[in-house]
Amino acid sequence: MTYTITGTIGIDLSGVSSTISDTLGNSYDGNDGSKWVFVQANGAILANNYVCIDESFQAVKGTKALVDDGHDVGFAQVAFADNQYGYVMVKGRPQVKTLSLCAADVALYTTATAGVLDDTATTAQTKINGVVLVTANGTGTGDSTAIASWPRSTSL
Repeated sequence: MTYTITGTIGIDLSGVSSTISDTLGNSYDGNDGSKWVFVQANGAILANNYVCIDESFQAVKGTKALVDDGHDVGFAQVAFADNQYGYVMVKGRPQVKTLSLCAADVALYTTATAGVLDDTATTAQTKINGVVLVTANGTGTGDSTAIASWPRSTSL
């Protein structure tokens, strides 16, 4: 799906830039009920990785430790190189990178692979409230459509 922002000129939700074009942390309502936040990548991020966003609006591939620390969770819908600026989705129907055999309509958890979620509950990982897959991921690490509504750690 192509996401747009209504009534705002110059905002490109699908682009990234090496120069800052907005104020870090600015958020926008997009079509299809989506919500987006302007961030700077702190390391390379693949398209559809889940990211953790810190208090300075630096986004990094999500990990259990960052989720447990209470960082905001969002979803990069495009790839970012280190230090690039762009928008991540915090609410809506993002594409989400998951491990293989990840089922729809069940809880999702952090994994040992940064930026990737899974439906396997273990004591070594943290459940992410506010996100479920709409479509299952059959084989291999892949991308699936999810419903996300202000995803958060269950450890908080």
